[in-house]
Amino acid sequence: PDNSSDTRGRKRRRAEMSPESPDTDAQEHDGEEGAGSASDKDGSRNGHASSEGGARRRRKQQHSDGVTRILTDWLQSNLARPYPTHEEKKELQRLTGIEFQQVGYWFTNARRRILPEMLKVENAKRRAEGKPPIVRQTDQWARPLAEMAERTP
Repeated sequence: PDNSSDTRGRKRRRAEMSPESPDTDAQEHDGEEGAGSASDKDGSRNGHASSEGGARRRRKQQHSDGVTRILTDWLQSNLARPYPTHEEKKELQRLTGIEFQQVGYWFTNARRRILPEMLKVENAKRRAEGKPPIVRQTDQWARPLAEMAERTP
């Protein structure tokens, strides 16, 4: 079957084209400065070489340790609600010096990649202390909806 409309199919094909970059399936938003906006030396866009040069992927650019530490600390402090508000993202942007959109992308990726392990470790500690586990809210609307339900007569 043709997977052209399937996201996983595109990511799989992209990974096959780039053997030197093992973590290509989720690099789209991971700290790439101006991803997709600047042209490469050969005139191609978004990290791929022109057709005569074969497939080539731009090297993933990571955030500095300081930026990662600030964002990870916020996430660790907000395990039950890992969705920063617009104002919180603005403050994190100011503290880290990265673009507002990159802050959002970082949290999107962190909720998928590192939050499950953070919750596992934290809940193991809480169980040992006899405390109830942290139950992660699954989306940014869960909290306002729960508050509305409490106020409804």
